[in-house]
Amino acid sequence: MKDSFVERIMEKVTYDDLNSDGKLIADIVGLENFKNLIIAGGGMAYHIPSVTYFNKQIKEVLTEDIETKTLKQIKRETNLSLKYIIKTIGKEQYKKIQKARMD
Repeated sequence: MKDSFVERIMEKVTYDDLNSDGKLIADIVGLENFKNLIIAGGGMAYHIPSVTYFNKQIKEVLTEDIETKTLKQIKRETNLSLKYIIKTIGKEQYKKIQKARMD
């Protein structure tokens, strides 16, 4: 089967043909993957979430870290506030860890 019209066009596109946004994305995912994005959904707008969108995973990582690191270390490494860290892992979990450290 012949390639589609869009696929044939994408075969001819080089990195230098991209605008600054296209170059940014191509630098991250690679030119061929960027072309595949255009073929699959060119012209559509997408929202790429920040890492804070993944609350469950943040909680898991913070819970792992808080068992081996001080809050000061975690705050410095993550740029998260103490309030956010405690809210995310849960007050009971935070108190449990603090109590275990004091023993």
